[in-house]
Amino acid sequence: MYIHMKIAVVDDDKEFTDRIEGYLADYAKERAPLTYHCDVFREGASFLTAYKPYDLVLLDVEMPVMNGLETAKRLRKIDENVTLMFLTNMAQYAIRGYEVDALDYILKPVEYRDFCAKLDRVAMRIQRSEKKILFKTPSGLFCIYLSKVFYAEKSKNYILYHTPHGNFSERGSIAEHEEQLQNCGFVKISRGCYVNMRYIDKIEKQEVCVAGERLPVSRLEYKSFLDTYMRFVNES
Repeated sequence: MYIHMKIAVVDDDKEFTDRIEGYLADYAKERAPLTYHCDVFREGASFLTAYKPYDLVLLDVEMPVMNGLETAKRLRKIDENVTLMFLTNMAQYAIRGYEVDALDYILKPVEYRDFCAKLDRVAMRIQRSEKKILFKTPSGLFCIYLSKVFYAEKSKNYILYHTPHGNFSERGSIAEHEEQLQNCGFVKISRGCYVNMRYIDKIEKQEVCVAGERLPVSRLEYKSFLDTYMRFVNES
């Protein structure tokens, strides 16, 4: 299966990150057709400022100004699901990884085969992973799985996502995301509105209740919506 890994390495030791980049290049050749993209950051603040959805973050525990654990805590406020591994010279520092739900730690100096084994775990996670959306908010960045969205609707030149954490918008056309939404368990109920079938509470006449909110179902979409939802329920 084709996999593309998006990786961030956060470590102030250039010699070490150069080695990691070399390991990644060799790993990708051995695991072809796997591909990857790697961004390297020298400290936690710049990493958090430039953050975008990654599949894996390799984070040095011991860094000046903002250490790895503090960086990880702030990262979890942005993206609670990204796979995180700590880089450390001493195993006891990695024990606190449970505080930020770290998958594993890499003990320096890392051996290539050990590194590959840990990346294989991440690759398996990516195969089962879901689409994530990153939003810019007044308080910073926020990332959420598409499957956690209650419903999405067109709002002028934006798509408005209704989530358990509030409403977030991104510029674009909902028609461009139709296939992606449908592949993630959403169904069209009217022009410009798709609901997540996981959160449908009940259906009454021309309305559907999604996470406690009543939404109108258009006559044009009603039969298709009902058929799709019944298949979803029977297959669940």
